[in-house]
Amino acid sequence: MIGRAANLKLGLIALWCVAGAGCGDVRNDPTEHAVTAEPVPTSASAPAPVAPVAPVAPAAPVAPAPATMAASGAEPSATAPSASAPPLRVAVLHHWFVTRGGGERVAECLAALLPTADIFTLVHTPEGIPASMQGRNFNASFLQSFPGARQNHRHFMPLYPEAARSLDLRSYDLVVSSDSGPVKAARLRDGAAHLCYCHSPMRYLYDGYDSYRAAMGTVTRAVFTGTAPRVRRADQEAAKRVTRFVANSQYVAERIRNCYGREADVVHPPIDLHRARLNPPGAAYLAAGRLVPYKKTELMIAACQSLGRPLRIAGTGS
Repeated sequence: MIGRAANLKLGLIALWCVAGAGCGDVRNDPTEHAVTAEPVPTSASAPAPVAPVAPVAPAAPVAPAPATMAASGAEPSATAPSASAPPLRVAVLHHWFVTRGGGERVAECLAALLPTADIFTLVHTPEGIPASMQGRNFNASFLQSFPGARQNHRHFMPLYPEAARSLDLRSYDLVVSSDSGPVKAARLRDGAAHLCYCHSPMRYLYDGYDSYRAAMGTVTRAVFTGTAPRVRRADQEAAKRVTRFVANSQYVAERIRNCYGREADVVHPPIDLHRARLNPPGAAYLAAGRLVPYKKTELMIAACQSLGRPLRIAGTGS
């Protein structure tokens, strides 16, 4: 699902995390640690073709830069791990599995890259778990047992920090998270590596705070206003403990820098080219995605009406 280039890049970054985490400081300069290991294997059933990965220079000098190697297709110099070394315990962490959106598709790809990893999430529903992940070892936070939390998880935002911290991953060496929410606050042991593929910092806590707040009812707005600063502080503290961030675009990398003060490598989300193809430009614009307020579909409609251009919309609500 992620293909050779992106798989190689994620594998190299993950290996850097594991090497650097052993020194006790998750934000050490990676040039201090030599990495000689094989990239993480892909799932045998995953289709290979994907869109190319754009090279992005890391925040600190590294030798060699994982992003550059992935984009150029160069193979890393690798040796087999020592036979006496114990196997890494790996976990995949995603905020919730209740809808079938882009974040869930990336989490599915990460799980395919790490077929023996255990899965952790705040809440999940049967219909929210992809078919390829059926039978995997799922672990949920205490919100899973709260009435209505699985269907209305966004209403439980004041409990996000505590719910994330209830996910105990202290027995794992490497945690790879797919996050646009609070799960980066899950408990890891000292020295463990955490690679966070960040789809976006939580918009309703940062640059979208005012617009989200203005759209709320009186009671909801009062609760949100009183609790959002605490949840924001907890999110920023959790971001400090992430070993390395990966963003899905240059735009999100900039938002990570603004919200967390951290740099991020860019790995664009996987695209299944067996199911999609690029046609020559036509007369209509296309908007594809979930129909949720923050995607501002109404602005696209207004813009195309003003331009007198047709707009095709593909997607459903959540």
